[in-house]
Amino acid sequence: KNMVRANKQMLISEAPNILAIQLKRFAFGKYGMKIENFISFPSRLDMTKYVSGKQEQPTVYSLYGVLVHSGHSLHSGHYYCYVKCPSGAWVCCDDNVVHQVSETKVMEQKA
Repeated sequence: KNMVRANKQMLISEAPNILAIQLKRFAFGKYGMKIENFISFPSRLDMTKYVSGKQEQPTVYSLYGVLVHSGHSLHSGHYYCYVKCPSGAWVCCDDNVVHQVSETKVMEQKA
């Protein structure tokens, strides 16, 4: 038997109105360590080529929220989020503290 290159692809049969994507950020070994690699993500995501069903228009999503885990393992840490307001401004929501941030700050997160 020979090794061959393989590609894995998933398609969406019908695009939802709101798309939530969760990345696996923890290694489930002995200590449940957090994966710290930076993964870039766009503010606009075109999913048109990943929808297998009938489409009347392109399937494009706009980013409006980012959830961040602060901590080193799945056993401890703190969650906070960035939310895009209807005005287009971004805010950081950390427990009862809310303050405005730049889109650049949002896009730099290891979410």
